[in-house]
Amino acid sequence: MIAGLVPSSKMSLKLQCLILKDGDEEAADKLYSYLIKGINLPDTDPVQPTLMQQMKDGADGVVDWIKNNAAELTYGYNFIREIIVNKGALPVAEVADEIEELPPINE
Repeated sequence: MIAGLVPSSKMSLKLQCLILKDGDEEAADKLYSYLIKGINLPDTDPVQPTLMQQMKDGADGVVDWIKNNAAELTYGYNFIREIIVNKGALPVAEVADEIEELPPINE
């Protein structure tokens, strides 16, 4: 049962020790004292962010990603737009760059 302990704060460890010892405060206090040695835990669990804060953080992350990848997004947009405008054919300028010039045929 002790292997299942995953304390996130001193308060949660105290409560888990109390549950493990079936409400026996003295035995729970001994177990707590034994387990807390050498462990640095916060006094209480951190407060979970509100739904609005999570949404704001998510939106900020998306905006930052767009700012950091603006060049790639613009390139992709222009590439798709040219395919649509040319009805699926690659632009002539790109195709012409890929074709190697052949030597003239001497008859």
